[in-house]
Formats: sequence, structure tokens, C-alpha cells
Amino acid sequence: MDRREFLSKIGSATALAVASGAIGVGFHNRVAQSGTAAIRLRPDFTVPTNSQLPAVTETTSEDHLQALRASLDAIGGIGRFIKPGERVTIKPNVGWDRTAAQAANTNPLLVGELVRQCLSAGAAAVVVTDVTCNDPRRCFLRSGIRAAAEAAGASVLLSAEADFVNVDLGGELFY
Repeated sequence: MDRREFLSKIGSATALAVASGAIGVGFHNRVAQSGTAAIRLRPDFTVPTNSQLPAVTETTSEDHLQALRASLDAIGGIGRFIKPGERVTIKPNVGWDRTAAQAANTNPLLVGELVRQCLSAGAAAVVVTDVTCNDPRRCFLRSGIRAAAEAAGASVLLSAEADFVNVDLGGELFY
């Protein structure tokens, strides 16, 4: 293939990609209303910046719950991130089939408190989930995270192999 033919094919492919993108943008998030198409905007989850508040906090305390509450207060409170009616997913580290005393996973007391904080801020529902390295049922049970999350009012979603789908785009895999 010579240079001219290559540029011609690249130009055609680019034009097709632009046209496909324009069509996708035109029909993205459309819903039918009385026989006409209307655009439904996605909610904006951007947290407004506040120069008076730090972006990150570090709190040290023997009382883990006090440390969590102090850190949240220092960055403007949980209500700055959770709006009434929103559904919230909390993804703690629940990677291992270990007890809370072994400190391999997130402290279950912190997970429970974070669930309570989200619900008190008006969250409609809170789901706690993670993709674990060991059996999810055992990880959530043994770590105490399932009990803490459910006691605080959350649902626990245990991942299973059947939940995942392999999408083959036909390209090479690089490791």
C-alpha cells in the first residue's frame, strides 16, 4: 500500500468515526415523551470545591470512630458528598478471609459508621461490596463487615464469577 492509498483509508475511517460519534451524541440519553425525543441529563456528582476546607485529612486516634467522624467533619461533613435520595455504594477493602483482629481488611466498625453517616445524610440506599481475593461469602462474614454493614442499614452485595463478562475486542492482550 502506498502513502496516498494509506491516507485515503485513514481519512475514510476518520470520517466514519466522527459520523458514528455524532450519531451517538445525538441519541445519547434520549427518552420518549409523548411521541417526541427528549434529552435526559445525567445527575452531576461533582463536589463543589471549597478553599476553606482541606482536600485530604489525616486523623490519629485510638478511637477509630472518633477519627472517622473528625476526618469527615474536617472536609465539610458527609452531606457535602451525599445528597438526599441518592443511592450510595461503599467499597471497603474486603479482600481477604481474615478476622478484624488480623487487620487485613477495612475495620468493620468504620464500615458500619460510614453506612450510618450516609443514611443520616439522606441516602435512599447504601450497598457495601468488594471483589475479594478469597471466597466473598467467607471474607464478608469472617471480617465482620457483613454484620456491621447490615446492622447499620446497608445491603451487602457479594460478587460471583457469574457477575463478570469477558469482552473480547479482538485485540492482543498485553501483560
